[in-house]
Amino acid sequence: MSKLDIRIQPTRGYRVRGFGILIVLLLIVGLTLWQATPPSPKPVDAPATDFSAERAFKTIEDIAQRPHPTGSAENTRVRQYLIDQLKSMGLTPETDSGIAYAGYNFPSAASVTNVVARLKGTDSSKAILLMAHYDSVATGPGASDDGVGVATELETLRALINGPPQKNDVIFLFTDGEELGSLGAQVFWNQHPWAQDVGVVLNFEARGSSGASLMFQTSEQNGWLIEQFAQSGTHPVSNSFMGDLYRRLPNDTDLTVSNEKQFSGMNFAFGGNWPAYHTVMDNVENVNLATLQHHGENALKLVEQLGNADLTNTKAPDASYFNMFGLLVHYPQSWVVPIAAMVALLFVAVLLFGLGKSCLSMKKISIGLLVQLLVIIVTLVVVFGLWKAVEALWAGNMYAPAGGMYDQILYEIAFVTLTLAITVLLMNHFQKRLGLLNMLGSGLLLWTLLMLTASVFFPGGSYMFTWPLLISVIAFGFALNRNDPEAAIKQPVSLLVTMLPVVFFLTSILSLIYIFMPVMINVYAMVLVVLGLQLLLPQLSVCVDSGKWWLPSTAALTTAVLLIISAFTAHPSSERPVGNNISYYLNTDTNQSVWVSWSDHTDKYLEQFLPNPQKQTVDQALPIGLPHMKVLTDTAPAAPLPAPDVQLQEAQEGMDGKRKISLMVTSKRQGSKFLFQIPDPSVEQIAFNGTSFRRTNYTLPWNIEYYLTSDSPLALEVTSNSTNKIKVIVSDVKDDLPVIPEQSFMPRPEIFMPEMFYDQSTIVSKTFEF
Repeated sequence: MSKLDIRIQPTRGYRVRGFGILIVLLLIVGLTLWQATPPSPKPVDAPATDFSAERAFKTIEDIAQRPHPTGSAENTRVRQYLIDQLKSMGLTPETDSGIAYAGYNFPSAASVTNVVARLKGTDSSKAILLMAHYDSVATGPGASDDGVGVATELETLRALINGPPQKNDVIFLFTDGEELGSLGAQVFWNQHPWAQDVGVVLNFEARGSSGASLMFQTSEQNGWLIEQFAQSGTHPVSNSFMGDLYRRLPNDTDLTVSNEKQFSGMNFAFGGNWPAYHTVMDNVENVNLATLQHHGENALKLVEQLGNADLTNTKAPDASYFNMFGLLVHYPQSWVVPIAAMVALLFVAVLLFGLGKSCLSMKKISIGLLVQLLVIIVTLVVVFGLWKAVEALWAGNMYAPAGGMYDQILYEIAFVTLTLAITVLLMNHFQKRLGLLNMLGSGLLLWTLLMLTASVFFPGGSYMFTWPLLISVIAFGFALNRNDPEAAIKQPVSLLVTMLPVVFFLTSILSLIYIFMPVMINVYAMVLVVLGLQLLLPQLSVCVDSGKWWLPSTAALTTAVLLIISAFTAHPSSERPVGNNISYYLNTDTNQSVWVSWSDHTDKYLEQFLPNPQKQTVDQALPIGLPHMKVLTDTAPAAPLPAPDVQLQEAQEGMDGKRKISLMVTSKRQGSKFLFQIPDPSVEQIAFNGTSFRRTNYTLPWNIEYYLTSDSPLALEVTSNSTNKIKVIVSDVKDDLPVIPEQSFMPRPEIFMPEMFYDQSTIVSKTFEF
């Protein structure tokens, strides 16, 4: 055999193995994504005991014809529709009304009306409560948020009625005012007599219009719930990484209220097509039937699982869990630290074994640990810098009003391929000096440290470090026991076995982060990608052996192609509109008026109102004390609009040095809401129509948004710790722009859609002192 043959044959073999590794990796990614897809929708003629997305879709068509925010006529129509549907299925629905208040800097208050009905069981221990909200935001018809949740409840009820009777009662709660701060949920849990009958709560939400129904949140002490979820026969998409992460985020849903009252519960939501969220695109046409089917099957199968269970004790220590090909793998969180300790001890044993055989060098492993950290830092700096440049050049034009971004997936894949290119280049450079085994040892050391840290401070997410690390440490130990450890670690079986858990868990987590988190957060998620690649050093080494540049070059080229595609598609259109916002404000104290936009820049539509825009803080532009937010303003002609009418009904001064005034407030323009600002820090309490609230923010003045649900005057009581006069700035908001004599404006082009915060509204204020 010639020297030429000897040199070429290994190269060909390594090239095949290098491409093979890439193909297998992509297959694992594809299978991981596939196993988390929602089930196919069932047709209208599915068995009566099954959940049918096509049957449930009719409900969405009926309720999501137009926006139906709290207090609107459309909200009343939807409520009556729910009552009629519940009656047609033989239940006796009730309405449950009350005033609630939620928020911190700028709280909302309203009189809301829930719809609630009960399906009696044969021998109920406690009741199962299904919950979804029937109100929408003012800027969209709410087909997915939360029409899909409402339809899920009604179709689940229909299936239960047609199935065998359950022992436990099932309560169907349709809340009002969720978009204002879970006001309806507050009313139910604070005052409805059925609240104390509840054993388990299942809440159904949306943050988009497609994708799997993710069980993303539980109550505390979720061990019993997770066991029931695992046994229910659903197609679970859930993990405790996202559950623990959500507990640390400042987001709220209706389940937040029941969680605060220590009821056991689970929260389900989907997040695909984020740009549709809270916009006109949250319409019937964008509802995904597979998503609806998944929501529904989660609801029905869980009710069937819980329907005959003893619900008197639904608490057990928290669990760690993750879905894997139709199963929900789960174990007590109390096992997390012992398992992590055993894996760490195993790593130490393997490390000492390798040092004893002189296969490893502690000095080089220590240097390698610094290299691993360097790669993370360099990757973050490069990806962050590239993203800020791309955002400034074109991507920033494609944000949807509620935070989603068109083509977000292109940027996210580009982050991964760029991270791959950087990591391969840097790791290959240092691997030549430190050796593959030492570099892999340093990666395992870093993972061990992260696993131990997560097991203490982030136990729900520790599994994603523990199980890939365990497999990699075992494979590393077997390799070190061979005569040629480096060749052993590159054997096909070893490469496949170590690659499977790393790619599976990393893909599972990243796919959810990509769906539910903004692009900027996903830049930082590249830390997880670098960490994953640190355990895949043998696989990367085989790829580099087949040619030093082909993998990083292919990854970098892929990044460039994705960014070029995103640049060519970064143009708003009628199919992909972006948001803008305009309102009119008249201060009748000064007779001065301005156009106000909560958008961060003008466009061809806004320029007709804001030819010379000025950026001001909200408290400078509007009677809303929010100094940390900014709006665009420009002068506007004063329109002859009446201010709200406020009449003093009674003023009382007590022996305790307090003063209370009772006012009657009326909108002369049939407004949809009132804005109240009370600058006096001595005011400690207010009451709307007899329902009292104490202030939540002691650093800002009172700022309250009250949504009107009737034309009747609003009774307002203000209680102060001082006997001084009380100043109240009252504004009413009407949902249209004023008619300006001899001035007309073009309608909003189809490439734009309304943003929240008083779009197309007229705000008129007047200051009163009593």
